[in-house]
Amino acid sequence: MAQYLSQTRLEEPIWLEPGDVTFLRTRISETETQASELRRAYDAQLHALRSSFEAQISELTRQKDTKLVEIASYRNIYSSVRRVPQEILSKNLELYCLPETVSGIPDRISSGKPLPFLACVAWTAHTTPRLWSTLCLSWLKHHNVFERDVAWVNSGLTGVKVFLWTCILNFPSMTSFAVAQPNFSNLSYAFVIKSDCWTFAGGFHFKYLPLFHLRDSSLSLLEEVRFSLYESLQDEYTFADLLLHFPHGIDTLLGAPKLRCVRIEESNEVSILRALVLPAEQLTSLDIDSASHDIERYVYLDMLPRRCGNLVNLKVLYDLEIGPVTFPCSDSAIFLSALQSLHIFCHEVPRKNLLCCLLSPCKAH
Repeated sequence: MAQYLSQTRLEEPIWLEPGDVTFLRTRISETETQASELRRAYDAQLHALRSSFEAQISELTRQKDTKLVEIASYRNIYSSVRRVPQEILSKNLELYCLPETVSGIPDRISSGKPLPFLACVAWTAHTTPRLWSTLCLSWLKHHNVFERDVAWVNSGLTGVKVFLWTCILNFPSMTSFAVAQPNFSNLSYAFVIKSDCWTFAGGFHFKYLPLFHLRDSSLSLLEEVRFSLYESLQDEYTFADLLLHFPHGIDTLLGAPKLRCVRIEESNEVSILRALVLPAEQLTSLDIDSASHDIERYVYLDMLPRRCGNLVNLKVLYDLEIGPVTFPCSDSAIFLSALQSLHIFCHEVPRKNLLCCLLSPCKAH
């Protein structure tokens, strides 16, 4: 047996006696037992070492993360953008996102959450809520925003107590404007009620109607309204159709206690002023540029002489080929005692000239 155990390679047949067989079985059993004990001891020792090293690794990782946070804090404070005056930073952001006109809008709004929206909310936390002051919702450029879930609007605005911006709604009125009504209403309403200035641009569309049914409490921040609306031959709806839905006029703006400025630019057969009921008594600035044929009666013979006594700035432009109505000056004197700025077209026919019946002793220019 000894000669076999001393060899590392057995190449010849082996003849074992019964005692040799018993001996080998016993040694195999004993060796397996010892090997099992050594394996358990090895595992136990390895587990102990691993636990010790894991604790050390965890502590080193924590220390590293602490230093990274510290570095980020230093870089945040050292960042040059922190030292730029807010006026310059705001202008840079505006030029970056509104490269052409105020109706422009950055391409990044095509993502799930528009970048301007995120920037507004983020800067609110830095007590600079007006750093980003203009938000434009345009169907022509970013219709996919309205086709997605817009639940992020309300969730993102939660907790923003005071937040004023200029909200521009720019939509065509053609039939291609196929946005789900709930999405449009939710998205528009969430921004509009946080705005101190509304701008309606493009064509009129019936999806605007929910905004004209807002509660009075929704207009507490509104200070200015702008309409820049034009009808086209492709329009499905016209302003004449608007009168059918509001036979007594759209009186939503009567619930805006801070509304002081109204600007209207239009080129339509029927003026929006036919349907829009304005709180004329509280207005201090009125700017009208209209080519509508029926605007004269409402503006010159009703609103101006009877209800706009607090106007400080007045601008009225009209189509010279049409001209305003013929004024019976003795009966239609318009007295604006607070007026300081006046900009109007002067018609060559005296009786078609607004100046012939305008009394304003305080005009500055």
